[in-house]
Amino acid sequence: MKSGIIRRVDQLGRIVLPMDLRKSMKLREGTQLELSVEDNKIILTKYDVGSGIKEVASPILESLPEKYMNFIICDNDSVILTSKNLRIYLGTKLDDSSEGVPFKSFMATNNEFAFDRKYPNRYICSILKDGDRLGFVVYLSSSPIDVAEQEISNFVCGLISRQV
Repeated sequence: MKSGIIRRVDQLGRIVLPMDLRKSMKLREGTQLELSVEDNKIILTKYDVGSGIKEVASPILESLPEKYMNFIICDNDSVILTSKNLRIYLGTKLDDSSEGVPFKSFMATNNEFAFDRKYPNRYICSILKDGDRLGFVVYLSSSPIDVAEQEISNFVCGLISRQV
């Protein structure tokens, strides 16, 4: 049996996870962890908020009129859901350099240049729950984003935030 790193529990019951572990697991301040007990082990699992977002957002995107079919839904790590015409971006990992600055260059690590040429305009809303950012709703357009597109984006983002 392998022995890991030994950490002490402080008086409030906390432990500090090593920085290398936090970086490799992309654990940021506010990342939710699921705790479970198995035999004599405490197991920490990174909570997948993306599955809840997908479950809520999928029927919302499917119900939108064809005119508004340029949405990308992301958790904090990757693209998890898209409108039909944007499926090529599904699963695209988000660039770590964007942390804290939503979509500085739309963080697509693989398709960044093709993405920026085809859809140079984007409107971004944060999916928030209890003050924590769970992800993003991104509306893409080849022409400047108008007020109606901003409002539908805010509406979609608000629906997802309330239902997650």
